[in-house]
Amino acid sequence: MDDLEQEIPEGFTKILFRFHSEVLDQDMVETLWAEILDAEAGQYRIDSVPFYIPFIATDDIVTAEYDSDAESLVFSEKIKSSGNSIVWVVLMSNVIRIDMIREIMEELGCDSEAFDERYFSMEISADTNYLKVRDKLLELTQEGLIDFEEAYISEAHQA
Repeated sequence: MDDLEQEIPEGFTKILFRFHSEVLDQDMVETLWAEILDAEAGQYRIDSVPFYIPFIATDDIVTAEYDSDAESLVFSEKIKSSGNSIVWVVLMSNVIRIDMIREIMEELGCDSEAFDERYFSMEISADTNYLKVRDKLLELTQEGLIDFEEAYISEAHQA
């Protein structure tokens, strides 16, 4: 069963995001899972780690409205930042497997979702020390194992 046919868990929905990717230089669409906070007010908490969206992090509170053309809830605006950050990581070497890099990051307190065998998106929670995470990312980059993009760095991690 593909992603579009997955059964939606109770209390959750999917939200469609439309945006322009500076990295890919093209208009993009990505769908994220969200917890329904107040359907009548159109308020939702993001539950997925974004793979391409450069302005949203897990646990952000957003509004969305139903779009009959898209037959989906479509993102309107972010109303509250979670303080979490998102980093995208690509494997640059065949010397190490992606699950090994993800385990290293998990030990530093970062959850991630793999897109394939070479690319994953990683959440850095607001209470995680991003300097330690960034130091490890830079070390792995200098070793030629990965490259990374700081997709969305929250104010909590910019201090």
